Amino acid sequence: RTGAETRIGLDHYLAPLHDPHLRRAALNSLGFALSACLVTTAIAFALAFAANRGGVTRPGLLRAVTLMPLVAPPVLVATAAVMLFGRRGLVTDGLLEKGLGLIDADETNIYGAAGVLLAQLLSFVPAAFIVLDNALRRQDGRLEEAAAIAGATRAQAFLQVTLPLAWPGLKRALVLVFILSLTDFGNPLLLAGRDVPVIAAVIYDEMTAFRNTGLASALCVLLLAPGLLLHLALERLGRRRRFDTGAAAGGPPEAPLPRTWRIGLGTLAGLVGGLIVAVYATVALGSVTRIWGVDWSLTLVHFAGGGGPYDRGLGLVAQSFWVAALAAPAGGALGVLLGFVVERVRPPGGEALAFLALLPAVLPGLIFGIGYILAFNLPFGTESLALTGTGAVLVLNILFGNMFV
Repeated sequence: RTGAETRIGLDHYLAPLHDPHLRRAALNSLGFALSACLVTTAIAFALAFAANRGGVTRPGLLRAVTLMPLVAPPVLVATAAVMLFGRRGLVTDGLLEKGLGLIDADETNIYGAAGVLLAQLLSFVPAAFIVLDNALRRQDGRLEEAAAIAGATRAQAFLQVTLPLAWPGLKRALVLVFILSLTDFGNPLLLAGRDVPVIAAVIYDEMTAFRNTGLASALCVLLLAPGLLLHLALERLGRRRRFDTGAAAGGPPEAPLPRTWRIGLGTLAGLVGGLIVAVYATVALGSVTRIWGVDWSLTLVHFAGGGGPYDRGLGLVAQSFWVAALAAPAGGALGVLLGFVVERVRPPGGEALAFLALLPAVLPGLIFGIGYILAFNLPFGTESLALTGTGAVLVLNILFGNMFV
């Protein structure tokens, strides 16, 4: 760390075994990731099942509302959760404490592990829903109808036909949400704070505050292990099976779901959809409220900048727009070119090129970011080539980090 000693060793990899803070952060991250992947995947599967099996009357609306969080950063959900259920939240402080006198908002609020899990659920359920919606949409409903003709109940058909055929999508959704939760930075930071450390926040601190690139890099490598192990374990569970959904021949089954199933699925869809809509409504209301939880008068001063430190926020919006405007068309054009070369030209090494392009899909964004900091901080020992602290490194990171799409 001080630069006084240069050697090769495994000290950074062994640090979590000896440092109580690192060990606690690792256990917290694993606990959040396991809980989030199980709960989020189960809810996403129920929503996808409702959309594809007649569990709701308007599946298009369900899909639109469920996918809304994709267009916003995950931290938006945590921000709205604090505004609704924090110590000065609209529900906890405004309604339950001051309005009804039921709780003390300073004691009963969303901060803690439960709040982190709720925010991660709303943040990551769209990603799992896309995978599972596709898996269920491709199934041939005639298989479920054949099971019913053979005497199976609806529950038996679900457990022995629908669920096994959805296994490829389920295991991908589990791994996806696990990795997203394991590398989540914003939700734990806002809702759990420093009292509940997570490994992503530790990596950020080691990289930015302590300049300890060795430990940060080692933690990034270690962060790959849990997701990889989960993926390998789930792959082994179905390695001898072949899955044929019969998608080319049929659509969803014609038999309606039992009334109790429709009520349960509709209630779940309404609850999740209501929470998602509440997130956006809260942020919209907060943008025109003078001081949230203190002064509820309406104002547009936040959009105008308001003077002082608020002016910087509008500049950041413009910077974000230009980064996206540069990265999106360049990344799209390069992706098309790469796809053409790999699939049509088929040069020697084309498969390796495709593998490299797809690799960021399984790398957490945090690891990709740390890699770019290390690579472009002093490339080839030449200070004039350094890109860290500039918009160029952001454009490159976003462009190549999303090449797999």
